[in-house]
Parts: sequence; C-alpha cells; structure tokens
Amino acid sequence: MSSTFTIIDIETDLSCPGASAFVQIELNDRTDYPLASSASTPAIVPAKFRNYAEQVRDFQVFDDDVWIVTYPKCGTTWTQEMVWLIDHDLDYETARAVNLNTRSVFLEIGAIADKIPVDTVTAAANLKRPRHIKSHLPLALLPRQLWTVKPKIIYVARNPKDVAVSYLHHYQMIMGYRGTKDAFLNGLLEDR
Repeated sequence: MSSTFTIIDIETDLSCPGASAFVQIELNDRTDYPLASSASTPAIVPAKFRNYAEQVRDFQVFDDDVWIVTYPKCGTTWTQEMVWLIDHDLDYETARAVNLNTRSVFLEIGAIADKIPVDTVTAAANLKRPRHIKSHLPLALLPRQLWTVKPKIIYVARNPKDVAVSYLHHYQMIMGYRGTKDAFLNGLLEDR
C-alpha cells in the first residue's frame, strides 16, 4: 500500500475481459490540488493501475505540454486530432502517416488494460516536445505538476445522456461487457 494513496480491492459486477479486477483508489493528501474537495471522491479503476499510480502522480509535466483531459466518450479522439493538427500547422501528411495514438499518447491505457503490454506512462514521458497527452483519469489521479507547471489543458465535456449510451456500447464492443444495461448505467451513476 502506498502512503500517497489508499488502495482497496473491490468486487464489482462490471468485470470485463479488458480488466480482470478493480480497486478503489483515493488520494490521501489533497492539499496540493486545486478544488481539493472534488479530489476527495475515491475512484474505481482497474487493479493494474496500482502499479502506476505513483508514477503518474509524479509524472514530469512541461509548460509546453498539451493535455487533453476528458471523461470517456466525450469526443476525445476528435479533439486530439484537431489539437495536434492546429499545434503542428495543419501537417496532414504526418497525421496520415503517424497513428494518432503515437502522436498523442493515452497516458494511462497501458496502466489499466490487462491486455495492453505497453507502458504508456513511459511512452508519454518520452514523447518529443511539445508533447500531446490524453487522459481520462479523475482529478486526484492526474499528475500533481499539472497545477504548478500549468501546461495547456483542454477539457472536453459532452451531454451525459450521450456519454452514457456511447460508453455502454464501447464497453460492450471493445471491453467485452456482457452485463445488463441497467447494471452498467447504475455503475456509471455510482462512479463505478
């Protein structure tokens, strides 16, 4: 167990092939976060994240970074592409030749998905600057330097009803979820 986080193994009926187990994780010291009260809610994440939580919290942030931070299924991919193109003078040739996930790394995907063996936290750290980094992590789990270094942060929001339907389909098609719609939506409402 970390002194920075309290991590508890949990049981959930939302298991899927992409993540075999889940943990509840809570930041113990929220004094260095703005809106500290909003960072106080424990998050439910795949258990694999316990091995990366400290590394993400201590992730070095640069002032020329561009962070795209969203709740899942809010238009993140479109935003990543638009922002990368704007920041690279509409370099469509490179955009066509280099996969978006290489140009704009999904910080925690390798730290949460059982079947993704890539260390995306290290990959994001090693990106050529200016780095483009995507994350779906809740406030308390993001790197603490975001609040002191102050890179560009683009936050995307979407109508919650659209998010819920899109997230359910994502979980069914990509993550292999086979539970009921009601169980999924209740889990979503409960932040699970």
